[in-house]
Amino acid sequence: MTKRTRYFVMGSVGFMAVALTVGLAAYYGGIRGFAEPAGPDELNYVAADAAVVAYANVADLMKSDFRQQIKALEPADQEQGQAELKNTLGIDIERDIQYVVACMLASPTIDGGSAKNGYVVARGTFNRPLIEAFIREKGGIERTYKDKTMFVHQGGAVNPATGTADEMGITFISNEVVALGTATALQKVIDVQGDASLGVRSNGEVMKMIEGVASGNAWVVGRFDVLSKQANLPPAVQSQMPQLTWFSATGHVNGGVAGTVTVEARDEEAAKNLRAVVGGFIGLAKMQAASKPELNALAQSINLNADSGTTVSVSFTVPSAAIEALKAASGVVQKQPKPAPESKPQTQPK
Repeated sequence: MTKRTRYFVMGSVGFMAVALTVGLAAYYGGIRGFAEPAGPDELNYVAADAAVVAYANVADLMKSDFRQQIKALEPADQEQGQAELKNTLGIDIERDIQYVVACMLASPTIDGGSAKNGYVVARGTFNRPLIEAFIREKGGIERTYKDKTMFVHQGGAVNPATGTADEMGITFISNEVVALGTATALQKVIDVQGDASLGVRSNGEVMKMIEGVASGNAWVVGRFDVLSKQANLPPAVQSQMPQLTWFSATGHVNGGVAGTVTVEARDEEAAKNLRAVVGGFIGLAKMQAASKPELNALAQSINLNADSGTTVSVSFTVPSAAIEALKAASGVVQKQPKPAPESKPQTQPK
């Protein structure tokens, strides 16, 4: 990727850094009540062929006690990067991002291709003129698709099917909603706005999985076959993927982190074998952590649930006390606020 491309991507995805830098464990949050359709409103921007869908309520997570604990451990250069982002694009990731939805599309795998295809949708407060001006300055090319302006740049990996680099793009669905991803994927985002039947809510399999995790304030669901083809997993891992069909993770982030990871196996025999393997790993982890107080509470909270049929699930809890113990054991010194400059004594007039 050239320096010019890196600048374009940085300008396009400043808001997306929130979701990608912290991962599923820390930055996923809140879902609305069950009186509405399953999942957040941002699912209305997800295409029907989405094979992996993840959601993050950034606003809730930034206000959580867990976030405040972790913030004290962040390196100083991360604060500097956040300041540069705010100064350059006007985005304050602590206050301006509400929530994010990301998806990986199944379409590249239909014809056996391996090119990645997906996008991220973010809702928040954006300085649209400033962001668009920055993208133009860094080489973004404007295109119009169904009355929406897209900025594109060739900066992705070479697509073996076409022999050319995939185009990365960004488009404002509205002043408060931005989408970033491959140019072809962004066209699907725009298409969905004109025809709800093209959206993920029409995909019964995916929505069934989302309904199963919607009670948490952190979740991701997806198909293992698509993940294995697009995530560049090690061959040893890929060889086991045919035994698995779906996965999901859901949790709650506030003072600590509590969650559940669930896998759907191909059949009951595969599920039985997976339970045996997972149970062995959990038992080994608990044995090794028994002599380490800072890890013991976490290890003891990991449980293989009593599932039946083709479902295998593991639940865990990271209480606030465990986080404090880990910080103490690691010898990490929390960042202290900078002292105010000493005031010089005033010179008394003679």
